[in-house]
Amino acid sequence: MAKQQTFADKLKKQSKNVQCPECGEARQPTLVLRPVDSPKGSVRIREVRVTVCKCNRKEVYG
Repeated sequence: MAKQQTFADKLKKQSKNVQCPECGEARQPTLVLRPVDSPKGSVRIREVRVTVCKCNRKEVYG
């Protein structure tokens, strides 16, 4: 059986977030889906993992 994760374990995991050197906010890892043209002319979706903070939120989300 899997080990139960306690609330304290969850807080430890969240505290490992890297702080942004520009704004000081914790960077949140996020999965972004971006459309990419395929060679056959259709559109495919590409998954990209990025870290988001106040500084780059508009660049990532548009």
